Amino acid sequence: MSMDKTKQPTKSGPEASQPAPAKAPTPPPGKVKTAPLFRPIDWFTLVAVTTVVMIAYWLTLAPDLTLEDSGELATGSFYAGIPHPPGYPVWTCYT
Repeated sequence: MSMDKTKQPTKSGPEASQPAPAKAPTPPPGKVKTAPLFRPIDWFTLVAVTTVVMIAYWLTLAPDLTLEDSGELATGSFYAGIPHPPGYPVWTCYT
């Protein structure tokens, strides 16, 4: 029997002179680095959208009582009365 089966084929050409690429070391399971959840552009977008929404909210706030139930409920609580049914008894007693 010959030893041809145990011999490795030899490479010829430019591939023969290049060393095999080294494998990157794998970190231990508890030391894996992960990318941050939020990037700086995400934080900028959050601040920009929140600012725009709060300005729009501030500009559209009612200056005082509105024409719906607010005036009736405020008057009912001021005079210890009962506003229209259901009367919101907890709110009336609280105010």
